[in-house]
Amino acid sequence: MRFLYILLISLSLIQNSHADTDTILLPKWQLGIGIFSGSVPHYPASNHIYQLTSPAPVFVYRFKDVTINRRTISIPINDQLSFGIAFGFSPPVGKNNRSAEDFPNNSNNPNKKIITEDNFHRRGMDALPAIFKTGTQISYQPFKNFELKLPLLFNLGVNDFDYQGYEMHPEISLSLNPLGARVGENDFNIIGSVTMRYGDKTINKAYYQVNKSDAIDGRPAYNAQAGEISRSYRIRLSYQHKFNYNNSILFFLSIRRLNYSHSANTASPLHITNSHDTIATGLAYYFYSSKKTVSR
Repeated sequence: MRFLYILLISLSLIQNSHADTDTILLPKWQLGIGIFSGSVPHYPASNHIYQLTSPAPVFVYRFKDVTINRRTISIPINDQLSFGIAFGFSPPVGKNNRSAEDFPNNSNNPNKKIITEDNFHRRGMDALPAIFKTGTQISYQPFKNFELKLPLLFNLGVNDFDYQGYEMHPEISLSLNPLGARVGENDFNIIGSVTMRYGDKTINKAYYQVNKSDAIDGRPAYNAQAGEISRSYRIRLSYQHKFNYNNSILFFLSIRRLNYSHSANTASPLHITNSHDTIATGLAYYFYSSKKTVSR
């Protein structure tokens, strides 16, 4: 399960840059390998994190009218509007019965980020399953390099695909290409985005509810509410260098701040920290490209 999570996160961090409106030819598919590193909280507003570093295969397939990138498969409706299927993944948090004394002394400090498999604040509570997210997304691009996205994701437990609630992730993004390079050439891109995350009562209960049977000293019972989960601010830098038709290398650096201070459940004893900063990096080497091409 951990490898699946690492793989999905790794692949979701790769996206192709479309910095120019000129039509050019691109390989229909490319094959490569990459290595990626980053961190993610156990659940929103937790100060416990997973630190992930792993190699992963990289496979890009381009259709004539279908775009596959960053957790979506989309089909254009017109020059400005597209409709597609969105995907996501959230990590599991296993059940543990460890006593408070078994955890580091600073586990309860909201200003400290603890790299650990077990969660201090959820000790003795039911596990959170790994969640697969899928749903629809509408994207609106009124002009080049500016995009509005509205995904609606339904959460399903990975083990038995039981319903775990739904989320909305409205996003505004702006991309810049300082070098003015076209897709397929040496390419440097800067992408900035702001994302709001809202959850229904079902998914927020999974993260923040404390039933009376789970209440202990320092963790009183709490009834979770539907509403905002987080606000995300991200800057992503990427550079792709093309050696020849078959071989190219892509490097990216993603800096993101997750702000939980406006969450609908800040009063929950499981809401520990108001922010989480993360840096994700990756390097992908494409070593083969098909001779068949598509125009973009």
